[in-house]
Amino acid sequence: MLRPFGIPLHEAIEEYVATRKRKKIVEKRAVEIVDELLKAKENAGLSKRYIETLRTYLLRFAASFQTNIASINSGAITRWLDTLKVGPRSYNNVRQAVVTLFNFARRRGYLAKGETTEAADVETVRDNEGEIAILTPAELSKLLRKSKPLYQLYFALAAFTGIRSAELLRLEWSEINFEKGHIEVKAGKAKTATRRLVPIQPNLAKWLEPYRGSKGKLFQSRRTVDSAIKFGKRLGIPWKANCLRHSYATYRLSIIPDAGRIGLEMGNSPEKLFTNYRELDRYSHAPEWFAIEPPPRRSRKIVPFTA
Repeated sequence: MLRPFGIPLHEAIEEYVATRKRKKIVEKRAVEIVDELLKAKENAGLSKRYIETLRTYLLRFAASFQTNIASINSGAITRWLDTLKVGPRSYNNVRQAVVTLFNFARRRGYLAKGETTEAADVETVRDNEGEIAILTPAELSKLLRKSKPLYQLYFALAAFTGIRSAELLRLEWSEINFEKGHIEVKAGKAKTATRRLVPIQPNLAKWLEPYRGSKGKLFQSRRTVDSAIKFGKRLGIPWKANCLRHSYATYRLSIIPDAGRIGLEMGNSPEKLFTNYRELDRYSHAPEWFAIEPPPRRSRKIVPFTA
């Protein structure tokens, strides 16, 4: 029966099995699955920022595909991504959100199990802007020396802890433990929704000392970070996204070649740290980086203003 079609027996069996699997699929529109996914992420206790990012990307996707998710193919997803007219990093971020949606749909029985999803077949684009860029101790010293106190506070914390900007904006002074020498990033404020303790380096302790006894949030709004970065660029600092976090990881790993330990400090996987930052400190600048201290005159009490 198969011979006239030139189809081997094993291919006919595979096609039959795939068809039977598809018959068990529950038809569901993309927008309905987005709602289920967001509720599941909220119940899992993931960060509000991550959930809001997913919501923004996926509701836009669902609005363009008001159909059963099983009918959406990789070509249609690619064409939709191309219409967004965004840079490589944003393109890849939106693609990943769609992949997350399709993986969730497969687990819920809305797509065939045991098969690669159509979203996973969509290729990423090359992101040259995503290359690791770090500052030199001289560049950071200039940045700190020229900045006003509130910007200095942000730059020092980002450079000597590696804490993400979004996490720094959620921090409160009560979470900085001067006595025990660590900063607590609570699960609800961490990108990974996992609590971690970040050590206060000896030089950072001197930058923070004038703020002992402060209360409330360290920074009042996102404008503080944005204004600080704009100021750094005006100084001629070669600024790239996350360069202070990248710098911390690079110099910290240079001094302590323990990716597991530093991964716990930064909320990153050891594998990613090892792959991205190993041997980036080609000129052994790490000791200089962690020796940058405030000038003596800064020892007086400073009351940060709100931005």
